[in-house]
Amino acid sequence: MYDHRTVTIRDEPMRKAEIRLLIRKRRFSCRLWRLPFTEPVDGIRKGYRTTQRYREALWDAAEEFIDLKTVRRRMRCSSGLLHSVVYEQLELRRRTRLYQWSDKVGIDEHYFRRNKSLDEREFVMMIVDHRNHRVMEVVEGKRGDKLLAALSHIPGRENVRFVALDLCDPYKRFTKAFFPNAQLVADKFHVLRIVPALVRHHRGHARAKRALMGLIETFAQSVVPELQTLRRTLIKWRKEVLAYFYSGRLTNARTEGFNLKAKLVKRRGYGYRSFSNYRLRLLNACR
Repeated sequence: MYDHRTVTIRDEPMRKAEIRLLIRKRRFSCRLWRLPFTEPVDGIRKGYRTTQRYREALWDAAEEFIDLKTVRRRMRCSSGLLHSVVYEQLELRRRTRLYQWSDKVGIDEHYFRRNKSLDEREFVMMIVDHRNHRVMEVVEGKRGDKLLAALSHIPGRENVRFVALDLCDPYKRFTKAFFPNAQLVADKFHVLRIVPALVRHHRGHARAKRALMGLIETFAQSVVPELQTLRRTLIKWRKEVLAYFYSGRLTNARTEGFNLKAKLVKRRGYGYRSFSNYRLRLLNACR
């Protein structure tokens, strides 16, 4: 030990009174490496000027009050500190909920924001664990390389047996490549838009298959271009449509419910400019 240093640390308020700690820390020098270092203090991370207790109190206040302006006034802190603490705590809580892929997964997208510079709409992809009723991950964009980079850290891809998705070719290509043992299931509510009688009046895989093949043969005799397009769509997606009947009638209804919750998250935050902040908020709201 060769010196002392006094630091001012902000602590959790007590009876609405602001608390600051004056801590006299010792300075040491390592003879082997000839490097100085300061004595650490339990409950205070290196380089921080606030205790972990104070940061957790900020998080509790942010969850209790509707808007962050009230939190700043109550806790007497700056916008920058409150912002960093909230998303730090969201990330720490996200890491406590990590686990492997389950056997049933849903994939869907929803609108995120408009890119003014490119004058185009931006979307995010949401991957839902139907077994545990929660959102596993949120990915910016719909490109396969972004999906691969964002989902490859989750172990157990071989555990997935069924994946519910819309009638979208990019989703289909990515899902087949990413989940090698999974059977794709066309979402029931999207199928009902084009062939409502297929699911409503035919129970069981065998009856639905006969009805689907009958529709394909009927459309083959039509000269209407739209029916010919529908026929090609049914042929391309016939396995995924029929998979609904032996997947435990899996649909993306829960995913659509989480899409509605995503709208509430954006409305409460008055929109989001940062996707990383939006992702943490949504994962915490749909846990």
